[in-house]
Amino acid sequence: MSFDPKTPEIKKLCESQIGGGTKLTWETTLLNGEHESDEMKDCNIIGNLMENILYKFISKRIPTFEKGPPGQKPDFRNLESETISYDYELKCFKKERGPGFDIGSITGFLRDISKPNGVQEKLSVKYLIFEYDMTSIGSTITDFWMLSVYDICCGYGGGKPINIGGQNGVNIRPATKNQWTDEKSKEKRNPTNFLDRIEKLIQSKWYKVDESEKQLTLESIQTQRKDIGF
Repeated sequence: MSFDPKTPEIKKLCESQIGGGTKLTWETTLLNGEHESDEMKDCNIIGNLMENILYKFISKRIPTFEKGPPGQKPDFRNLESETISYDYELKCFKKERGPGFDIGSITGFLRDISKPNGVQEKLSVKYLIFEYDMTSIGSTITDFWMLSVYDICCGYGGGKPINIGGQNGVNIRPATKNQWTDEKSKEKRNPTNFLDRIEKLIQSKWYKVDESEKQLTLESIQTQRKDIGF
């Protein structure tokens, strides 16, 4: 797996956001020049807001830190050179609800991870995860984690091969935040265990493609695992 030398610095900059508050307001101007403005009491735009805040905050201190392609993954990239970059994904969740964000759709994630070098790329992505609370005038960051996908998807058990949620169970979801750091689940938080679960997901009813595509996806991942030692 590739490692961005700037990762510790980026983590420290993200951690500095804990306790910080953001005031959420709106303002509109009518054709007649009349103005209206107010505070947002609650909203679903925290992720987009944090993307803009983080980019400005980090890129000011790390000039090679850039936004990813609009509407595509990753959310951010840190460019070491013209040919080497490191990917970062931003995830936010409300404290009282817990982490219910999507890692990706099952079909999309398996399509990407089965591409040439896809396993290495997915294991190398760092997730910047912010927990927030809504206040009377906006939002406050209450906690932060920088994790890999195998740290986040570690709550295995039950009848599903990996954490699955969303309508009709079509998305890969995170485990609980306690499982990300709990000593009891530490042995599950590793690339080998995660990829074992991915292989089981490919062969399960949750991956809704024909058998020939399942086999091609499985073979690609197994070949890549052999090459990188996982």
